[in-house]
Amino acid sequence: MRKLAPILLFFGPVTVQAQAPESANLWNVPFSTLARPAALARGVTGSFWNPAGQPGRSRLATAAQFFQTPDVIGLTGVLAGASFGLTRVINLGLLAGRMEVRDLVRTSTTPLIEQGDIPVYEQFLGLRAGVTFAGISGSASISVHDSRFDTDEDGGVTADFGVRAQLTPRLMVAAATHFLPVDLSRSNTTFYYTGIEYALLDSDISGTPARILGRYGANYRTDFGWDHHLGVGFELVRTFSFDLGLVRERGFGEGNWRPVLGMELQVGRYGIQVARGSGINDIGAIFRVGLEVEIVP
Repeated sequence: MRKLAPILLFFGPVTVQAQAPESANLWNVPFSTLARPAALARGVTGSFWNPAGQPGRSRLATAAQFFQTPDVIGLTGVLAGASFGLTRVINLGLLAGRMEVRDLVRTSTTPLIEQGDIPVYEQFLGLRAGVTFAGISGSASISVHDSRFDTDEDGGVTADFGVRAQLTPRLMVAAATHFLPVDLSRSNTTFYYTGIEYALLDSDISGTPARILGRYGANYRTDFGWDHHLGVGFELVRTFSFDLGLVRERGFGEGNWRPVLGMELQVGRYGIQVARGSGINDIGAIFRVGLEVEIVP
């Protein structure tokens, strides 16, 4: 029951088909590993948080990320996708993901374990299309959701929108929706993200462009109001980046601040990502590892 208690918070009444199921809130857990504001997430898997996160500089790129929580929670997940640049302006993408709770055993009127685990998961499959012109990227995506909590099954469809604008060489702004119902109705699984990034220092190290970045992000959710993300990053362009974020998050209780760290190493066409977050409401350390491969024409 200790493992089930926080998980039950993610499930509620059955939602209409135009919305994501209540279990889509399981994605709030990997969200807590974002060292950058969600609106500023980039890359193939970053387009899950902001559909405009992958403007499509390469012909084809693929990526996968894996999430792990402490055993007491038992949540694991994967996010994977591909992005295809039709032209320098038009970009298409495919994204799929699954979050699940493992090792939930069955008991009835006795403490003896019965045969078979309790299935608890949320998964989705989504398509994305975007355009990039004059430093502005705009994208839209549509996702089909499927979830299960033991014998209860649910599903829904969401359509999201995102934009990123490089206003000056130093300044970028971004905004996105996340799990927005296709009929634009109110849903407690929907987030609205905004973010701003400014290069505090723009120089070079041994001929490699280097930047120190300041970031701010705000996330809005109907049931909980505004959350805030303050961050700083160091970046050797196309080589290495380190990000530190401090997030004020309400979650299911009083608002509190939590830190999150992220790093990425770029080796040729390969990008290796690692991140650690403290998790919503101090549920314990949450880890994310990922690999992104850019296939240049």
